[in-house]
Amino acid sequence: MIKILFDHQHFSNQVYGGITRYFANIQKALKESPDFEFNRGILFSKNHYLKDEKLPLPKFLAGYMLKRYSGAKIYRKNMRYSLKLIQQNNFDIFHPTYYDPYFTEHIKKPVVLTVHDLIHEKFPLYFPLDDTTLYQKRVSITSASHLIAISQSTKKDLQDYYQIPQEKITVIHHGYQPLANNETGNANSYGDYILFVGDRTSYKNFINFLYGVEEIVQRYPEIKIICAGGESFKSVELEIIIKLGLTEKIKQFKVNDLELNSLYKNALIYVNPSLYEGFGLPILEALAVGCPAVLSDTSCFREVGGEAALYFNPYDPGSIKDTIITALFNKQMRDELVKNAGAQLAKFPMDKCMDRTKAVYKQVMDWN
Repeated sequence: MIKILFDHQHFSNQVYGGITRYFANIQKALKESPDFEFNRGILFSKNHYLKDEKLPLPKFLAGYMLKRYSGAKIYRKNMRYSLKLIQQNNFDIFHPTYYDPYFTEHIKKPVVLTVHDLIHEKFPLYFPLDDTTLYQKRVSITSASHLIAISQSTKKDLQDYYQIPQEKITVIHHGYQPLANNETGNANSYGDYILFVGDRTSYKNFINFLYGVEEIVQRYPEIKIICAGGESFKSVELEIIIKLGLTEKIKQFKVNDLELNSLYKNALIYVNPSLYEGFGLPILEALAVGCPAVLSDTSCFREVGGEAALYFNPYDPGSIKDTIITALFNKQMRDELVKNAGAQLAKFPMDKCMDRTKAVYKQVMDWN
């Protein structure tokens, strides 16, 4: 029986999100395996994927503390609990859920670290100069026993930036798992729309997307833009939206997984203009419900989207515009993309992701 300890980091920060969903899926797979058991360094959490899980604090007390404490205090409380479990040393492998190396002075067992992307390394000027993530990643990556890279692109970046030996990295693509509840929700009440999903921070390239799509939604007034997730529009975004005459054409709101699934189902197309990603799970979510994907021709996107997506130059609003127009109005191309989606999606089954992750744990144990 191999015992895995997961820490608190992203579960203290995220309510919804790809990283915590990834770790929740791993924990579910371990729970169903006779070869593994696991523990979490989490006292309490607002995370959606843990809502039905038993955590150390009684639910009434956890609910009281979640209402009373700030996010920073929740993080500190959970970090102390994670450290307590690390120091007890009652596990075989430690798998942190993000890059904070708070544990390095205390850990006595092998560490498996999942590297989601190298955005801080590739685009450091997109982040505040006092952002500690780059330092944290360097320490965690270079001290880990083994690394899981979520794409071949991420593996190559790891080797380029940190000179990590090939045998120390295993590529395990994210797996796609349909939602158990397949309701359509009310997204069709928005009419015809182009869908943008997630954060809109600098490297997400949202401003170039707006310039690329502006002429289309002006020419075809029935088409709107829906931004699902992320924060409310910031001042600079609002000014550009006003300048381009898009104020009445664009909506932004937070969504849960079911609502997002509904938005994919009813969208004309899903567009991801990001300059860089480590994987791109929303691509698979779009393909799974027959939503044509229009993507940046950068980093891992061809690895994930294959022939089930169209690609544009993310630095060129004209290229973004032309590719979106093709996806919207070339019926033969749309049909081809939808036809190719099933075969592309079949490359990323959840079972494969989970089996390969368990194999890494066993391999690390054999080495130690």
